[in-house]
Amino acid sequence: MKFKIIFILFNAIIVFSFLFIFLMPFFILGWDYTQLFWSRNWFLGAIFIAIMVILNSYFAVNWKLFGYLEREDWDGLIDHIEYRVYERKIYRRHEVKILINTYVVKSNTDAILRLESTLREERPKLIPVFALPFGVPHLLKNDPVDMEIYFGELKESPRCRDREWIVWNFAFSLMLQQKSEEAKTHLMAIARAPHNSVLNVLTLYLLDAYAPSDSDVAQTVEKGKANVRSRFSFDRWSQEIEKQKSNLQVLVLARLIDDATGWVYPERQTAPSARS
Repeated sequence: MKFKIIFILFNAIIVFSFLFIFLMPFFILGWDYTQLFWSRNWFLGAIFIAIMVILNSYFAVNWKLFGYLEREDWDGLIDHIEYRVYERKIYRRHEVKILINTYVVKSNTDAILRLESTLREERPKLIPVFALPFGVPHLLKNDPVDMEIYFGELKESPRCRDREWIVWNFAFSLMLQQKSEEAKTHLMAIARAPHNSVLNVLTLYLLDAYAPSDSDVAQTVEKGKANVRSRFSFDRWSQEIEKQKSNLQVLVLARLIDDATGWVYPERQTAPSARS
């Protein structure tokens, strides 16, 4: 119902705005000038009609999708998008993103792997675009070799988004396999040029394991840790984690983020949980 109201209000506002512009010359300067004005600026009306057709066509095409989202009908939403993907071979980025997120809500990692496999065959260019969401089941497998293969392949892709997260996952897989030197090299590269605060803390937390045997790492860790504490109070850090929960990686690594938070703020007994 809310979606329908928004749709009606949107059209009403657009139409009212156009009528206001269309009739304004008449009320101010009279009908003769209005005829002259619109005879010379008829293309404005054509542009308005084109915009209305495009926007309403978008609503019409996505009407079912918006309806499922509004009702939080996840099963219906999955069936709707899966039909478009697997039967009609339509691969729209926003629908792929919604489908992956819905699979996560339903805890269906096998379906994410199936979608990844399908896109590798049908639309391989979309894999780097959704590299991090598609990495969720690989991260949850607890198979570091599989993680190394998946994230190692994508970390060099020029189309890859969230590259720092991809490299971190790759380094994490190396750590799990005791490939310490290679993992340390990648983690240090992230730590020296941090772009994301949560990722930075996770990186420093992993690097701390190498600090006792490497003075350069120890210095980087202590400097980075002090920088985080100077930028974020405990409460502000809690808010920062909350802001980044739209990132599936933050949700998947909630326990590790809690541990890293306790490491940065040891004086606080209760860490701001990424799982709440």
